[in-house]
Amino acid sequence: MKVQIELGCNWKVGKLNLNELAYRVDELAPKILIQVMEQLANAYQREVVERLLPGHSNQEQTGLGRHEVKGQPGVLCSCRRVKRKGFRSHPRCIKGKYGMMRIRLQVVECLDCGKQFCPLLNALKIEPYMGHEDVLEKAVLDAVIDTNYRRLIDGHSLDVSLGGVHNFVAGSDVDELLAEDLELDHYRAVMADGSGLKKKGGKKGELRVLVGITASGHLEPIGSWVDTSWEEIDRQTRGRIKFDPQQPPLLLYDGEPGLEDFLAGVVRAPQRCTWHAPRGLYHAMWEDDYSKKDSRPYQEQLAKIVAVEIPEGDYDQLSPEAIEVVRKKYRDAKKDMDALIRILKAKNCPHAVAYLRNLVRGLYHQIDMWLATGIIAPKTTSRLERLFRELARRLKRIAWGWSDQVATKLSKMIMIKKYRPDLWKQYWLKKMGIHGYLNIWVQSVTVVSGVNI
Repeated sequence: MKVQIELGCNWKVGKLNLNELAYRVDELAPKILIQVMEQLANAYQREVVERLLPGHSNQEQTGLGRHEVKGQPGVLCSCRRVKRKGFRSHPRCIKGKYGMMRIRLQVVECLDCGKQFCPLLNALKIEPYMGHEDVLEKAVLDAVIDTNYRRLIDGHSLDVSLGGVHNFVAGSDVDELLAEDLELDHYRAVMADGSGLKKKGGKKGELRVLVGITASGHLEPIGSWVDTSWEEIDRQTRGRIKFDPQQPPLLLYDGEPGLEDFLAGVVRAPQRCTWHAPRGLYHAMWEDDYSKKDSRPYQEQLAKIVAVEIPEGDYDQLSPEAIEVVRKKYRDAKKDMDALIRILKAKNCPHAVAYLRNLVRGLYHQIDMWLATGIIAPKTTSRLERLFRELARRLKRIAWGWSDQVATKLSKMIMIKKYRPDLWKQYWLKKMGIHGYLNIWVQSVTVVSGVNI
């Protein structure tokens, strides 16, 4: 089949520039594309109806003409022979990515039961009361994820109201992709953290996120929750774990209360983020009435203590001497930490001492894991911090009008699209029913000069 597009144009020779040429073509593109869709739908309707007329084989009618027996709802008629009965008085209107598509529906009548129906609706899988196609929904959700929510309409030229955009987000089930079974031994580490969220009425909420780090270093989202306690998150996450992992991952967090016993029994002892350690000491010493200048030397000392690096490469290929170097640094760091605690205790810094004593309990589990198994796990939550910045760009300033459920949905969609693009693509291909049954290509584009229009 060949689709012909005829355009009319005129220009002022010597004055046209490339930018105006590109601007006018871009301006025209949606009008062309929506008409191409309409013409293809009409052509497909003609072929479908033609195959249902008497004289065509059963093989030609496979998958076409399904309808209920007249007067018997829910009972399918076995007859696929019809006769034409004209067109519906009003076109079927479906909103698409490029505008409103209008299809003039052909009506036929079954030669057996007398049922009148429109075969194109079943042939194109157009559901009753279907107001838009899924390509538009995908475009809207892609735009919501990639840009500021309130700039969505103008920035992407999508003919959807803000309420319509919100309905697409609220009604989507793409977030359920993060409800699958959880194989913890797939990860070297599990990171947990929370961040503030502005809610309706100026209230403050809390967005909590759980992600995994794979052996190849990739970040994979596990789940996100709004105003949900870590105890409840622990319960929900355990419900997804279907077996006891042979190599439990390291739990990495920044010291947030409630995470000390998170997923206890299925992950290793929690590792405190070393990047947060000096900053946490500053806040503790500020409570002890130390200025930023006075606390800086102790922050720098702590930064050196926590900077025990694990050598890259295969653990089995390292020499005993190289491993022993790490053991020595590990032992020295513990001694230096004890010495720092004694110094701060002598300087009457109870908050700083309490902070360091809590910190040291979860500071070296990453090294313990490497010495025991040879597996290198991260020791900072920097990648999770970057994820929160991505979430904050879309959520912190806009979630004030959303329910906790919708804000949670969007946070999950952002993480899936950014960090699991393969999963995002598979979801939409399945939802839209893309199976490779249609291919379209540009056969030729020519210009005919001197035509009077």
